[in-house]
Amino acid sequence: MIGKTEMLNSIAQNAEMGCCGIANIKRYAADDKLKKALRTQIIEYGKIHNCANNMLRTENSDLQRISPVVRKMTRHMAKQSMQRDSSDSHIAQMMIKGNLRGVSKITDKFREYDKSDSKVEALAKRLMATEYNNIQQMTDFL
Repeated sequence: MIGKTEMLNSIAQNAEMGCCGIANIKRYAADDKLKKALRTQIIEYGKIHNCANNMLRTENSDLQRISPVVRKMTRHMAKQSMQRDSSDSHIAQMMIKGNLRGVSKITDKFREYDKSDSKVEALAKRLMATEYNNIQQMTDFL
């Protein structure tokens, strides 16, 4: 079982990864609706990240950010992928894949979570719902 500090860090890292992924590809989007959807998603991830960070501060715990190596690899992979195909449908496919990875990771962590804090549990569920909603949004651009 994992406690609330580890769960909050998992939530924050997942949301941070979502922000990072979107930031690396949003400039390639051509369709205004896709751009708007990506902006909305990055804002929601930012809110979730900030909420997890604030909860960690309340617990006198430090936020564990994703590593600079992971950030750099994500940026590099996105750039390579966009050089091969920068169509809106490809962007949507990349976003769906990223959201599926995010759902998988946060669901695994949630299963391990000891459910000791209902606010942490609610934030994890909010992140899962966000990931599912993002997948649904992106299917419109395939």
